[in-house]
Amino acid sequence: MLYFIFSVVAYLVGMSSLFYFFWFVEFRDTATIPFNSELVLSNIAVFLVFPLQHSILPRKFIKERISPYLHRSLYVLTSGIALWIVLLGWKNFGPFLYRDVAPPWFFNIFFYAALVL
Repeated sequence: MLYFIFSVVAYLVGMSSLFYFFWFVEFRDTATIPFNSELVLSNIAVFLVFPLQHSILPRKFIKERISPYLHRSLYVLTSGIALWIVLLGWKNFGPFLYRDVAPPWFFNIFFYAALVL
């Protein structure tokens, strides 16, 4: 029963981070801060949390130490937490290349296709 409760909580955290990600991309992607190298380095540091988690947790030596019933749920939970860290620590800055390069509907097609998929 505890495995089930843990799995439900893990998937709620994971799915909530995905929903917030799509909301973030669509509505919070506005910047008033001009470009500077500190923001780029800060965003790189924050973003590294996500790929590091995705690279470390699937390793064989980690899988051997975790119950097979919990591994997938633990992976989803830590992925959700990592994505929340990235989204809450991300600092938007300008300029927006996609606003100057092509019409907005062009990028909206890709956004909504990714959302559906």
